[in-house]
Amino acid sequence: MSQKAVIAGFGESTVSRPKSRNDGAPMRSKEQYLADALTSVLKNCGLEKRELDGQGICVAGTGGGHGSSGERWSSEVIHDLGIGPSWLIRTDQGGSSSLVQLIQAALAIERGEVDLVLCVGGGSTIFGETDQTFYVKNFEMPFGMMGPNSLFGLILKRHMHKYGTEPGQLGKIAVTQRFHASLNPNAYLRKRITIEDYLSSAMISDPIRLLDCCIPVSGAACFLMASEERSRSITDHPIFIKGFGQCFNYQTGTPYRDEITDFGMRIAATRAFERATLRKDRVSFLQLYDDYTIAVLIQLEDMGFCAKGGGGKFLDRTDISYRGELPINTGGGMLSGGQIGGGFVHLIEAIKQLKGEAGSRQVKDPEIGLVTGMGGESYSNNLINHVAVILSNNEH
Repeated sequence: MSQKAVIAGFGESTVSRPKSRNDGAPMRSKEQYLADALTSVLKNCGLEKRELDGQGICVAGTGGGHGSSGERWSSEVIHDLGIGPSWLIRTDQGGSSSLVQLIQAALAIERGEVDLVLCVGGGSTIFGETDQTFYVKNFEMPFGMMGPNSLFGLILKRHMHKYGTEPGQLGKIAVTQRFHASLNPNAYLRKRITIEDYLSSAMISDPIRLLDCCIPVSGAACFLMASEERSRSITDHPIFIKGFGQCFNYQTGTPYRDEITDFGMRIAATRAFERATLRKDRVSFLQLYDDYTIAVLIQLEDMGFCAKGGGGKFLDRTDISYRGELPINTGGGMLSGGQIGGGFVHLIEAIKQLKGEAGSRQVKDPEIGLVTGMGGESYSNNLINHVAVILSNNEH
């Protein structure tokens, strides 16, 4: 049995950021945020929760099972949500998890395993603290490497040295995305900033500034995959998957092993465009994984929107606002909208844009959107996981 899979709807919770367990802010668990997102998607799709029983569910995680890293088994999560699926998987590819979910859900639907798949992810900045992985404890911390800030500090330093990239060019990303966030009711950081604010922000891991970094928040999001036939009773505006590409552990066995400014997104995006049989100039907007501003710039280079090393000058001459020639991260991304884990922020924003539901930040007449996800900082390299997906509101 074969059937086409589409994105039928989405849901999201509000986001928050308690500073500590004792700061007086309401304390909520990961499951409470997931329940809010579930309620949102059911309302969005006009479904009852019982209609998900016997269908499929994907749960995004960040590490091992219950007890090993603070994460819970996917079966525990669905138990708390009160759903009994016939098909269940867990994804743990960091910021690309949501896109891996989309791909796996589409494959399950197209094989006829189920005709609905709920894909969920998110968490709390207070609950769910995790242990450090083996290589961090043994090979990074003893030498002063303290997580992603240190790694991306090295990546940015190398890019500046090799290509002459300037702080102000990265600042344009931060300022534009904050402008987009100011138009997004569910973004965490909504106060607009200037390039002067960016340049004067605290140095975190030279040359990474505070405003180069994403802001982790508590929250959850989900989207519903459906067979095209089933989607007709759910939405008048299904979103179609035109192409996708994946690349994992990119630098092993390639000539780019010693160049930390090269991402595996060059492979993932190439595969996505080849599957979609589309040219890059057909893309209406980009939703690029943005744990750091330099990640956005490097993806523009490695996906071929500009020459390698030319990302800074490309940003100088290109309007990347929602009104410009190449809109990027129109909801504020993770830099300002907030990072809830799994890369859901970018996918949900792409769905909103293609459905025409982005409000005052709506891109004019979008047809094609490119969404990326990355994650998994690796010792001696940069990132392990790279996924690109091309979506459209037009079947043809």
